[in-house]
Amino acid sequence: MEGMNSPARHGLVPGLALRPSLAPGLTESLQLLALSGVELERAIENALESNLMLERDEPAGGIEDLPAFDWSAPAPRLEQDAVEDMQFEELDLRAHLMAQLALEHFPARDRVIAEAVIDALDEDGYLRAPEAALVEALADLDPAAAAAEIDMVIHRVQCLEPTGVAARSHVECLQLQLAEHPAGTAARLCAERLLEDHFQELGKAKTDQLARQVGASAEELGAALALIHKLDPYPGYRFSTPHIQYLVPELIALREQSGWQVALNPAVTPRLRVNKLYSDSLPRRRDPDGNGELHAQARDARALVSSLANRRETLLRVGGVLVRHQSAFLDSGPTKLAPLAMHTVAAELELHESTISRAVQGKSMATPRGTIPLRHFFGAGLSNTNGEGSSSRAVQAHIKALIAKEDPRSPLSDAALTAALGAGGIQVARRTVAKYREALGFASTRDRRRPG
Repeated sequence: MEGMNSPARHGLVPGLALRPSLAPGLTESLQLLALSGVELERAIENALESNLMLERDEPAGGIEDLPAFDWSAPAPRLEQDAVEDMQFEELDLRAHLMAQLALEHFPARDRVIAEAVIDALDEDGYLRAPEAALVEALADLDPAAAAAEIDMVIHRVQCLEPTGVAARSHVECLQLQLAEHPAGTAARLCAERLLEDHFQELGKAKTDQLARQVGASAEELGAALALIHKLDPYPGYRFSTPHIQYLVPELIALREQSGWQVALNPAVTPRLRVNKLYSDSLPRRRDPDGNGELHAQARDARALVSSLANRRETLLRVGGVLVRHQSAFLDSGPTKLAPLAMHTVAAELELHESTISRAVQGKSMATPRGTIPLRHFFGAGLSNTNGEGSSSRAVQAHIKALIAKEDPRSPLSDAALTAALGAGGIQVARRTVAKYREALGFASTRDRRRPG
């Protein structure tokens, strides 16, 4: 996790330790869920080093214990290429937010404003551009109406991941993250008062002085400061820092008689347990001789073990829904990728949509068609004549297939591609075909033509 939060960037409040911690609670469970497999392993190593009560719980079996699965039959080369094109580029912050925006229910006008807001973010994820600059960027809209709508759209963009993005100040950034903590707790209420009224004093004023100013006890103030310590004042920074991230699948798609199923990849599924020898040796009550810290470590260890179990369960549940909705894609390739929105999966699992977003963030699934990021199982829908719908990625796969088969002496025009898609039951506008063709890296008809 060190790569996500560079110490050089975190000069916001002197003395704040801003590395995400693995302490007990709902928010920490959500933090674990959002980590990729590589990031989770780093966090686990940190926890093992700092908590005496934790130890690895290595399963007796391994990958060989997974159900038998035939990986020997590769997909046709064209389809394999299409899947490979779908994956693995390192997203910058804008691409990361635009991918989420495509899955949200924004009216067309609001979407234009949201894209302008995202374009205006700096590398740390802040919206420091003045409102007048945004209005100017939205010159195609009525400037007066746009100015009235911008603030509302900004709040919707702030609901995207990472939490705290599109904030207009450090305080607002931290407040957005604080809002995800359980409401009504003494620590959150105290932290809210500290950020709202005493932000500049954090790290400077003495704790007893701060406690008096916010009307809190020493214990409440300590809990509030600890809560603020966990917040990240630079939510966009990890997207602007060049780094290599290896795509290691956490889920494996398995074809069984009953249909597609998912299993956890045991090679990247860390399991921990509380060290029984140490925990059993603790007295039932704390005493003044120093075992209070050990009791706290035992409590944190139990919470982390529970959070890891919840993470595994959530990933399996989300993966199960994805393979059920996208079974045709797994069977037949990218042209069969169906439209699927995160809110649909969230409703089926009775989870919040933000939980689904965290669950798929940085995760991937091993399939016979390659290792595929979970986010690529989602896609906006386009109409077709058979009433089933096609995802935008499926349409792109069709376009790629058509161009691959065209006569280079007489390449297909965008109008011809549109007609060919329509003949196959996919109704899409010519300008959309042109946009997809360009996104796939194919030149215009004239530039693709080759002499006979």
